[in-house]
Amino acid sequence: MALYINKEKNSLIFNEKDFQINVNYLPDIVLALMELDESKPIHFAIDLEKTPVLFVLYLRKLLQESEATIKIYYKDNSEALKWALKSYGMEYNPIKNFPDYEELENVK
Repeated sequence: MALYINKEKNSLIFNEKDFQINVNYLPDIVLALMELDESKPIHFAIDLEKTPVLFVLYLRKLLQESEATIKIYYKDNSEALKWALKSYGMEYNPIKNFPDYEELENVK
């Protein structure tokens, strides 16, 4: 797993490096988010070709329990992801709108 933190831009990138579907990444994501400034919006990129629906549940829980404003951006633009997000009342944001977008290629 690869989590990249950019404190200057208050952003976090999760990419496919060593990604395994059966691993719970939520504790690592929460620890990484704790390193960012929750008084400012946090930008979080999910740089996965296919975002597991389980991630949507993780992220929903994270958004519900966090006092920070977290905006999540997705590389996956499938109808399945968009449907899952919509059914849980979450917003789809394409990864190309991620404020630290140029950094995505540098972290692979």
